[in-house]
Amino acid sequence: DDSKLFRRITSDSDRDILQEDLNKLQEWSRKWLLQFNESKCKVMHIGNHVDPPYSYYMNNAQLEVTHEEKDLGIYVTPDWKSSAHVAKVAAKANSMVGRIRHTFSFINKDIFKAVYPSLVRSHMEFAIQAWSPQLKKDIIKLENVQRRATRLVFELRGLSYEQRLEQLELTTLEERRIRGDLIEVYKIMHGIDKVDRRQFFTLVSEVHQYDTTGHNLRIWTPFKRKTQRKKFFDIRIIKYWNDLPPDVVHSQSISSFKGKLDEHFKEKRHL
Repeated sequence: DDSKLFRRITSDSDRDILQEDLNKLQEWSRKWLLQFNESKCKVMHIGNHVDPPYSYYMNNAQLEVTHEEKDLGIYVTPDWKSSAHVAKVAAKANSMVGRIRHTFSFINKDIFKAVYPSLVRSHMEFAIQAWSPQLKKDIIKLENVQRRATRLVFELRGLSYEQRLEQLELTTLEERRIRGDLIEVYKIMHGIDKVDRRQFFTLVSEVHQYDTTGHNLRIWTPFKRKTQRKKFFDIRIIKYWNDLPPDVVHSQSISSFKGKLDEHFKEKRHL
């Protein structure tokens, strides 16, 4: 129901191979009597150098070129930035804040903590590892949703945003994203997710044998030229992971790691 083909294009032969893959899909669909709807099949050229444009066909119908597409709940664009997705989830979350405000005549801390995480914040954190905001304006746009939402709590009106967060036992969305990334790194580094750590990270000790500064699970930072690539999960989280104290990264369980990580963040906020 959701078939995809992709290929890195560096020559005309690569384009021909991709078109041949489309032809094979058509043969498969005819054999099993599961025809594709060509009008719903689209092409997205991803990257900075897509020149000249190339047309692809299914059943002699030219496929439409798209510049924004929703894939598994995430809006994807050719520049691989998350701004389009941020704008849509922020609008949806803001709309939900408005609904809550019109539904409840009075909101205290208990009501807020019951409805906000599931009805508002969930929109801004679905599959966040895949689309974490890259630009400062997008980070601010998401944070403004939570800032507006915390103003709904009657007893906290008049306090600053930081004070409201402290009263509600919340953190900024940016800190939550970093925390979520670090938890995922912990799972990968300790084999909890059952994936090969080397697919994501290379240890500093595997590159520089005599570098003994910091903890022994520090991750080597590869050189990446493009800004978008630096914002991907496996690059953006390296600095935060390497800066963690040894007792945090060597926690014996996920729950222990989360507790020590929260304490670490709390100490940094009060510095």
